[in-house]
Amino acid sequence: MDAINQKKLKVYEMPAHHGEGNIKMNFFFEEQKCIGMWNFFSYAELPVGATVGYHKHRDNDEWYFILDGRATITLDDEKRVLKKGD
Repeated sequence: MDAINQKKLKVYEMPAHHGEGNIKMNFFFEEQKCIGMWNFFSYAELPVGATVGYHKHRDNDEWYFILDGRATITLDDEKRVLKKGD
C-alpha cells in the first residue's frame, strides 16, 4: 500500500460541470490504479463563489466531506446546506 500526500499531487484548475469559476482538483489514483467500482478519488477545493454545475451520476456516487466553510448542495431536488465536518 502506498501513502499519498495530497499536497504533492498535481493541481488541476478547471470549471466543474459548467459551474461558476474554477475549482482546484487533485486526483489520487492514476486511471489504471483505480480499484473496484471507483472511477476516481479526488480532492477538490472550491474557492468562495465557485460552483459545481448540476449533473447526474448513473453508475457511481459522489461524496463530499466539508473541511472548512459552507456549501449548498441539491440532492434529489432538495437544497441542503453543509458545514465543516459534514
